[in-house]
Amino acid sequence: MRSDNRMREVLEREVFPFRQLPAGTPNNIPVLDLTYYPNERGPYNYSPLNTSPGAPE
Repeated sequence: MRSDNRMREVLEREVFPFRQLPAGTPNNIPVLDLTYYPNERGPYNYSPLNTSPGAPE
């Protein structure tokens, strides 16, 4: 799992190399995993074109 960047833990040393952690503090940091598919229909893009009245073109 460490070789696959999509699944591995991110260690604080990788992001903040000179930061000193207090003893007992976990080394990994929480990350936000985000996936973006602009051409797929989803809960917030029912229509690929903005057809609402008054929408800028």
